[in-house]
Amino acid sequence: MRIAMLLILILFTGFKSRAQAIFDVLQMQYQHIPSSEFLSEKKDRPVDLKYFQTQLNLPWKWNSKNTIVFNPQYESRTIEFKSRNSAAKQFQSFAFTLSNQYTFRDTTQQIVMAAMLRHNSESGIHVSDETIRPAFAMMYTKRKSNNFAIKLGAYYSKELFGNLWLPLIGVEWRLSKRLWIWGVLPRYAVLDYTVTKHWHSGIVFKGVTDSYRLPEQGWFSIVEGQLRWANDFYIPKTPLMITLDIGHTLSRVMNQYDANTFQEQKINVKDGIIFKAGIAWRVVVDKRFGL
Repeated sequence: MRIAMLLILILFTGFKSRAQAIFDVLQMQYQHIPSSEFLSEKKDRPVDLKYFQTQLNLPWKWNSKNTIVFNPQYESRTIEFKSRNSAAKQFQSFAFTLSNQYTFRDTTQQIVMAAMLRHNSESGIHVSDETIRPAFAMMYTKRKSNNFAIKLGAYYSKELFGNLWLPLIGVEWRLSKRLWIWGVLPRYAVLDYTVTKHWHSGIVFKGVTDSYRLPEQGWFSIVEGQLRWANDFYIPKTPLMITLDIGHTLSRVMNQYDANTFQEQKINVKDGIIFKAGIAWRVVVDKRFGL
């Protein structure tokens, strides 16, 4: 463990001062989202969703201005429609993202460029050019003060249902000793409040847009927002953090395309209550984070 921590500290040398307050080197999470009547129509179909995700982030500072992050990740999602003659759908995703953070001569300015390849499909479908989806993002950051930075950028991904373009806007904001806000909308946003040195509580928003290859050139997509009350518990004298969240999905939409009939079907489903548990190997980059 000491050797691994030393390696991470070496990787972060010179990366600290302009980075986000925290950085998760290794992370795993599990979500169970049963249906809820809240925010749902009576005609909507009840659905039970289970989600697992793990990822690794390895930074490498290869010169004074550039830091590369290698990010492999895996996801699995099971969706079970609560009606007769409906088998559960199981999906999987393998992805690799390569990003580079460049710091300008004026060190209050940075730009991050990222490229990703993803294999998204129903379980059992092998990797092919029909399942591989590219994605790209660019983000410019301007630090206005030691406590505030603004971010502007754009995101593109080649989803199975078509091209997805998103403008991005974000902030890193230390409002007080205990209260921080950071995020990039419409992808995610975090409000973090330090209750004690080892317990942080707050509100998290996450936007989800995923599409998966089905047999015979069909596809399935899910789009939803997630609003969660998050509680992060930092285990003393270790780099480990355990998170327990509860929340609710917002405006969930599912679509399925049948390539044989050339028809796209919107599936009206209920939103759900989110129960999430996770663990991360977390590096606190900004030592002002917490008490």
